[in-house]
Amino acid sequence: MLTCLNLACGVLSIFLLSTQGTIAIGQVEILILVAGIADFFDGFVARLLGSTSKIGKDLDSLADSVTFGVLPSLVVFLFLRERFMHNEQNENFALVAILISIFSSVRLAIFNNDTRQTDSFIGVPTPANTFFIVFLIGSFHRGNFLFLENAYFISAIALISSAWLVAPIPLIALKFKNYDLKANLLRYTLLLSGLVFLIFLGLSAIPSIFLVYLAVSFLNNILSKQ
Repeated sequence: MLTCLNLACGVLSIFLLSTQGTIAIGQVEILILVAGIADFFDGFVARLLGSTSKIGKDLDSLADSVTFGVLPSLVVFLFLRERFMHNEQNENFALVAILISIFSSVRLAIFNNDTRQTDSFIGVPTPANTFFIVFLIGSFHRGNFLFLENAYFISAIALISSAWLVAPIPLIALKFKNYDLKANLLRYTLLLSGLVFLIFLGLSAIPSIFLVYLAVSFLNNILSKQ
């Protein structure tokens, strides 16, 4: 049920964007939050109830491919089309957004078959990538990050966000084996900084929190090699 809720939120978001364009981004942000919560807890609840199955695993990947693959592609595509609408020569450049969907699916396939990603991630998780993209464009519609008006900048983000989905970069997973402060210092730092950002910036803080997440993960990689 939680996995299907994730999928339903993704499909409903696609419906909204298809009929209203990125003006519906505020509603999409709420749906993405619900989908993210459902995606975070579906595996946990399945293990708690002893109801894990191959069908559940496949359904989870399908739901993620739609909500955290197709949806962010559509958001970027529509945003770029809106920016390029008065420039027919560059209008088709918006098709670069398709890469997000393709690399998200590749990322999910890798994750399902990579035994190294139990306690950490290798490459950016698809939900984190989607949160970054959706809330970045949502922040623009709220009057923040006005530099996003430059369509070529968004095109570059589409390319970069596609690449870091499959890049061999170890990233922290917010999975606590215990609650020891020293063992989880970076995780606590990430959660605390995220809370502070949300208090002062609201939903517009989410793209910044994502960048902090990357920075903290890189710091963790450096410290673990020492």
